[in-house]
Amino acid sequence: MPRPNRPDTLEAFPTPPRFAEPTAFPEPGAKTFAWGVWAMMTFGAIAFVAHYRTDVPTWDDYHMVPAVVGAQQVTPEWLWEQTNEHRIPVPKLALVAFGRAAGGDIRVGMFLSVAAMSALAAAMIALVGRMGDGPRASDAFFPVLLLHPGHAANFLWSFQITPLLPTALATFFLIPIAGQRSWPGPRIAAVAGVGLAILPLCGGNGVVFVPPLALWLIAAATAEFKSGRTRRGAMITMATLPGLALTAAYFRGFHPVLHPEPPGGALDGLRTAVQFLAVGVGEPAAWAWPWSGVATIGLLGLAVAWVVRAGATRPWERPRAVGLAAFLAGVAALALAVGWGRGWASDRAGFADRYIAMADPAWCWLAVAVRLYAPPALGRIVANVLFALVCVLAWPNAEVGLRHALERKAQAEALARDVRDGLAPFQIVRRHTPYLHPNQNEAARLLPILRKARVGPFGALADDPPFREVPLPLNPVTLQMVRWEGFTAHATGVDPLITFALASPRYVAGIRIKYSHTNAQGAPARFQISWKGPGEAYNDDRRHANWNFPTGNNKEATIWVDGVIDRFRIQPDNQPCDFQVAEITLLEPAQ
Repeated sequence: MPRPNRPDTLEAFPTPPRFAEPTAFPEPGAKTFAWGVWAMMTFGAIAFVAHYRTDVPTWDDYHMVPAVVGAQQVTPEWLWEQTNEHRIPVPKLALVAFGRAAGGDIRVGMFLSVAAMSALAAAMIALVGRMGDGPRASDAFFPVLLLHPGHAANFLWSFQITPLLPTALATFFLIPIAGQRSWPGPRIAAVAGVGLAILPLCGGNGVVFVPPLALWLIAAATAEFKSGRTRRGAMITMATLPGLALTAAYFRGFHPVLHPEPPGGALDGLRTAVQFLAVGVGEPAAWAWPWSGVATIGLLGLAVAWVVRAGATRPWERPRAVGLAAFLAGVAALALAVGWGRGWASDRAGFADRYIAMADPAWCWLAVAVRLYAPPALGRIVANVLFALVCVLAWPNAEVGLRHALERKAQAEALARDVRDGLAPFQIVRRHTPYLHPNQNEAARLLPILRKARVGPFGALADDPPFREVPLPLNPVTLQMVRWEGFTAHATGVDPLITFALASPRYVAGIRIKYSHTNAQGAPARFQISWKGPGEAYNDDRRHANWNFPTGNNKEATIWVDGVIDRFRIQPDNQPCDFQVAEITLLEPAQ
């Protein structure tokens, strides 16, 4: 007996309306209010970026700048190569394409980030506005959450479109998941399959969502197979294959970035994961720790209970509940990945300002789950509390964002002044590291590219003077937690120090070190070097630190000093290691 065709929006379950039944009177003007807040927040974010953006690339921007200005050829190999801990071909393509279209403007990613978050906020307003009794004023929760100035660390850093793009794309999956109570049909699965294929091309932030969201589609295919609709089930299953295949390819030849183990083990990682989830409402979550973590887990736990109850007691809601569970599994995987990867850094590592946007999918999920499954009266209260929370935090978030924006603008203006004043590139690197880049050698290598492309103030950059090389005898004058044998320092503690003295105080432009380094983990060194002049003490103004100092054999690094010194001391790592010194050379102006 032939079975009737099943549309993408399933009506096979004996349920009344498409969405949850109205439980309260509609709110007059709520739709206008929510969309008005979205327009205001979008305009505010654009104006914020337009006013405070700078044309000085920093840190990870340098992965992209050579390609944007044409100094790096865009090849499949370059697109696919590992960048830090990620493969990001889609964000790379977006930054290069839009950057070149804007005439080589390296700031284009800032506006792309605002566009992505604004589009996500609009999609969430439209989604929840179709639920239950229609639009509510509390739907304005989404634009306030996603577009406040507290996102400055992301909005004012062009490279940050790379984590924001998969964040927005993954959260868009809430539309097919929560927008209908049926399993997705072939057409919706095909669109979702395209999203699944793009996610692993956007870095680890996207990869973690692919397996659970693919399982959601496979569950839909299983329902089709059980109903005898083999062709539809096969089509839905096939939609998952490109994303799963690309996820497998992502890890082929992948080199994990080594880092120290968290001192507290798994508990440190778990603490960082909870902090990551809490910071989705902004940096004020760090001020209220640990209560912000308790509140976050409490709210998410309450919403999980409502979703589980709905799936268990209302069979017609089971497909949607499974989809929501799959999405939350992706959020949890992302939080745990951050906890595992950053739990070692500090007891507040999860509150990094760049994580604010990355954690927002958890809060979007929470608002959608509350809207769908909370008891009517309590659900309205919780939705209003969430909206009130982001409104109350809007002011401190704005203060944090403004402080960040002013600091970045002041740093960029100081650098531009130094370039106009004719300072040599080595002096620019000395004065403006780590603002420009955490690695002085990388900053020095990239400055000529910026000058040639006339990026921002760098078009007027002067030349370095010729340097005279003065070898330094490899005879340390003091050792701390180090055993010196031949020319090798065997560090035995967590803060080893090797101090060298010059024969007499002299002006030194830089110190070049040729070395080999190993530690038990095979991880990059957490390297520091400090210097001082006669009669002075060591201080932070005369120090260079690089927590990703290259490890291995036959390495070379130049540390720019630009001052009169009589001593310097090296911390080769912050753990036991072997540091073999082949040569130390002082660089002095030849004139």
